Amino acid sequence: MAETMKGSIIEDDITVMDEALQKHQQYRAYLLRHYQTQLAK
Repeated sequence: MAETMKGSIIEDDITVMDEALQKHQQYRAYLLRHYQTQLAK
């Protein structure tokens, strides 16, 4: 296995983690808004 292949696989992993983190943050923001509107009532 060439080093370049290994490097690209690691980059792919980082990209996937990055996307998962963004989705997690969006979900958290959604939950916070949801709870704030519930509490405001």
